[in-house]
Amino acid sequence: MDDLLEQQLTQLQQYQPQSEEWQNSLSQIVELTLRSRLICRPFKRQPLFGVYLEIYQRVQDQLAEDIADNINSYNSARMTPKQWVNSWQDNAFKIVLDNTQLQNLALAAQKHPPRSEWRQYALGELWQAIQISGRLYYPHQTSVPAKLYNFIYQEALSQTFLYVCRNINKYDPTRSQLMTWINYRLNLTFIDVKNKLINPNIQYFEPKYLDNVVANEDSTPLSEAIRQYIEDDPDNSFASQYIRNRPDANFRSIALARFSGKTWEELSSEFDLKLPTLSRFFCRSCDKFRYKFREFL
Repeated sequence: MDDLLEQQLTQLQQYQPQSEEWQNSLSQIVELTLRSRLICRPFKRQPLFGVYLEIYQRVQDQLAEDIADNINSYNSARMTPKQWVNSWQDNAFKIVLDNTQLQNLALAAQKHPPRSEWRQYALGELWQAIQISGRLYYPHQTSVPAKLYNFIYQEALSQTFLYVCRNINKYDPTRSQLMTWINYRLNLTFIDVKNKLINPNIQYFEPKYLDNVVANEDSTPLSEAIRQYIEDDPDNSFASQYIRNRPDANFRSIALARFSGKTWEELSSEFDLKLPTLSRFFCRSCDKFRYKFREFL
């Protein structure tokens, strides 16, 4: 893909602006770039429709405009073709995904029956769009130890996503903007996760915050004991808990990978699964094994 992109970008720089060749080259660049998009992807090979089609078309137009306006600044020595076009793709999505479009995505999710495949698709599109939009709230970092902030935030984000999935029908656009509703919940969840994590008393240990232990750079007797317990898996329960149709993506393998220092982003790429899918599964599994961990500890 890089070779084709490089060819098209070089040609676009050489063609006369607005000529037929220039237009064709620009269209092909936009098409190639949007193949890697994270949202507005067809579900079960069905054509895009409704808000998904509208967002896709707006991003197409915005991306074409950005590339056309900045093509003379493209330099393959500084950025690869893919890096350069993807930077403009990110910019286009952030411009298009305003409060109105995010609200429309939420309303689209409300139209599908709970637990249906279409509801799952719509919620996945909504949450990806929210993250891409750059409109999520980030609490002040001074309120927690620096080495814990990212984990606390990611855990709060995962729990907020679960809340949105379970309560999307409660969202009322006449009362607040979508991001106001979500960021309010995110802030409350962040505070709750922080308070439970930072309390040193083991009686408050909750397995759904296990990621703090496995991601901690310091080796402690507690973290080593938990790691060994998961690795031993005496009754095979940890390995038997896996993501639907993916026995390889089981709780044991994911937890041990986190102990080895792998990030959620690396695991998402390794298992070829979306980060929210992995995070939700990890939280649910920790809740399921809550009493096993408490008994062990």
